[in-house]
Amino acid sequence: MIYFIVFVISIFFANIAENTLKRKETVLCVIFSLIPIMLLSLLAGIRDVTIGIDTSYYPVTAWEITDCNSLSKEWLSLSFYLEPLYILLAYLTHFIYNDFNFFLWITHFIIIVCFYIAFIRMRHLAPMWFMMFLFCFLYYNISINISRQSLAVAFGILGYSFLERKNLKMFLICIAIGFLFHKSCLFALLLIPIMYMSRKINKYVIISIVIAFFAYSILIVRFSSIGGFEKVSLYQAGGAMNSTFSISEFIVRVVFLLIIYFTLNKHNRDFRKNILTLFVCELILNLFQMKSEFMGRIGYYLFVLYMVYMPYVLKNSIREKRLILSCFIICLSIFDWWYVYIHSEAGQTFPYTSKILNNLLL
Repeated sequence: MIYFIVFVISIFFANIAENTLKRKETVLCVIFSLIPIMLLSLLAGIRDVTIGIDTSYYPVTAWEITDCNSLSKEWLSLSFYLEPLYILLAYLTHFIYNDFNFFLWITHFIIIVCFYIAFIRMRHLAPMWFMMFLFCFLYYNISINISRQSLAVAFGILGYSFLERKNLKMFLICIAIGFLFHKSCLFALLLIPIMYMSRKINKYVIISIVIAFFAYSILIVRFSSIGGFEKVSLYQAGGAMNSTFSISEFIVRVVFLLIIYFTLNKHNRDFRKNILTLFVCELILNLFQMKSEFMGRIGYYLFVLYMVYMPYVLKNSIREKRLILSCFIICLSIFDWWYVYIHSEAGQTFPYTSKILNNLLL
């Protein structure tokens, strides 16, 4: 199974890269880091257009637009469907090398690099191999399906790696870049009140999200009336985008949240409260899929932080508990990945097909 093989190799070399960085062997770290970055981005880049439901829509649409010879006002007016930076990325890749798979590869190269740099910057919180493991088995197939939004999510977690060190300016720059790829990146701004304001604010954030859930239809109408956000009207409850509910997604999130609740050190109450608030909000945002299938995706900007804080919690737990819980999380993540993407074929990323790979092997 090509996914599993690439995942294992990528995790292995990410671990080696971190070890070389500990020894301050920067050149070796870069070399070993390029292996998982290139493997994961190439696997996404050489895929057929049928791999990933959204691949045949947004990436193909952006690529078709590049038949124009220059950037024009008409291109920018298409922001109703596609954000300007995504169109610009398609144009630049078309200009450099006129091949659709090259566009897919560049897109995922940016995604993987952003995640990887974020993990490197936050390696003081958790081991690189564990963060890469969770990225591969919890989010990689999602990123293939929704590559445009995943660009925004990637800049969101990169921004958080700066916010975690109190660098608000760089966080906002990353969110601005992500916003120009996908407007939903605005939801990453929730990280500011959740993680760095008083515990009273946390309560208001949770209450506000719950209210938004029940007042969903009203908010969608109001929000879609704002210039540049007209497309949001498609996500009305009972509208063009069907509602859904993923039992497996819900179970994994609840299990992760319970592990953090019962395992996270209780001495630092403020930090513990912030982390719990973060993932309670993520759980509620995921339930927005019950209103509209695609609205459940807005929680991904918080969900990807499980990749950092789940290993962090285990790293700081007692040794016996750490081993048991680590094995459990690894088994649960692999099983969830198999059940959702291999068995149920969610997102249509399996079975993996690539004409390019077939031609190389034959």
